[in-house]
Amino acid sequence: MEALIVAAGGPVEHIRALIDHYGADAVAQVVVDDVRARIVPPACDEEVVQLDLRVGDTVVDHVLRVGAGGVTVKPGRADAPPLLVEQDLVELVASVFGPPSAASAVTRRVSTDFGEAPEVPRAGKPWWLDRAEPLARIAHSVVAACGPYRPDLGELAVRFGSDKWGGVHWYTQHYDRHFAHLRDRPIRLLEIGIGGYIVPTAGGASLRMWKHYFPRALVYGIDKFDKSPLDEQRLTTIVGDQNDAAFLTDVVERYGPFDIVVDDGSHLNSHQLASFETLFPLLRSGGWYVIEDLQTSYWPGYGGTSTGRTGPATGAGLMGGLLDGLHHRDNLPVEAGGPQLSPSYTDETVVGVHLYRGMGFVEKGLNCEPPLPGWVPRSPLFA
Repeated sequence: MEALIVAAGGPVEHIRALIDHYGADAVAQVVVDDVRARIVPPACDEEVVQLDLRVGDTVVDHVLRVGAGGVTVKPGRADAPPLLVEQDLVELVASVFGPPSAASAVTRRVSTDFGEAPEVPRAGKPWWLDRAEPLARIAHSVVAACGPYRPDLGELAVRFGSDKWGGVHWYTQHYDRHFAHLRDRPIRLLEIGIGGYIVPTAGGASLRMWKHYFPRALVYGIDKFDKSPLDEQRLTTIVGDQNDAAFLTDVVERYGPFDIVVDDGSHLNSHQLASFETLFPLLRSGGWYVIEDLQTSYWPGYGGTSTGRTGPATGAGLMGGLLDGLHHRDNLPVEAGGPQLSPSYTDETVVGVHLYRGMGFVEKGLNCEPPLPGWVPRSPLFA
């Protein structure tokens, strides 16, 4: 999977080399599965779509069934399909897994077969218009899934049932503000907390949202309960405790390094701090660490305070400390009454702290900007 994503971002010769190595059937299966997951089925009766992918003189064919009830796909050919979509396999791989600049439809061909006219046509509208409308809707949904794919994050949250937008939280606009520039990159994302509690098949809404928002990403989720039935292409679940440093370190060694970590786990303040302490140093430089549900910093039941001010052992208190560290070079020198401090790891590697109601973003990099020159007065010139 990762090899295909990387190849799709380079010359088409790299994709052809992978097809030669793994075989056209295997590569087609991977790309068709992502196309299937992208399709938003319209509200109409199920129709059959024949998808033919060409590699030279070879055709790898799949039958899609698309309708209001969902989308299914299997290899093979349909008998007299009403819709036929044909495209070069290399071009489709580049379009689905490559950056938008690689997207193309030069070889794509869409054709329809309305079938035989009914013996007793309905009065009024020509019969072929009744037939054409649902076919056009389904054809459009399939073709859209084969091309440039940039759905709105809030729309994806609603589609998959994530609480990151609507009713409970309003997080997606903040995520989009900070993550939009990463959408076309082959990144790795880790989210703590999958949802659904003890039910193995429940949860995973946010993971699916991330998978579709980042079409070139590998997405991983951690939960204390087994959620393996939710695993799918580009989405992997892992069982473990976010408060266990050894476990988190092993996750990074096996699946990382990560470009984005999102903590939507237990919301216990001690767990938020413990996960950050382990995972932030292992995050890629230029990456982002997000803690959701910072309101628990004010709830004693979650280890927060009820005084209206955050304590140091809370998620919001962590954010305040990082803000102080961001400006550690601006403290007065010791001889002028400043503190005797040695910069910590986060003092030197946090380059941005962005706070919104209920959530905080920490941007990782090299905090190397010098303080203001010594000749700038540290006291007001005029009282």
